[in-house]
Amino acid sequence: MLLRFPDAEAILCLNDEMAMGALAAASSMNRRIKITGMDANPDALKAVAEGKIFMTIALPPYDIGRIGVQFARDVLAGKQVPGTKIMDVNFVTEKNVGQFRK
Repeated sequence: MLLRFPDAEAILCLNDEMAMGALAAASSMNRRIKITGMDANPDALKAVAEGKIFMTIALPPYDIGRIGVQFARDVLAGKQVPGTKIMDVNFVTEKNVGQFRK
């Protein structure tokens, strides 16, 4: 992607493993771009704290599972379920990463 889009200033990754891969690729090309991942895993939190990636998005796994099971139960019971469910997330940056590191 970095070769195909040399003017890219940011990359949004769908998980932190992808973000760490994007960081490795950018670093190997001496590129400094804003990288965002999702999941707030320990490697990403460390990279955020060190200023290597821009941020990670902390998703609420318990709520995702709970709501998913409830939707499945409702569908099996013949009930209507919404096509979309908006959930709160936390944007973890250098400013608040300490709250998420253990």
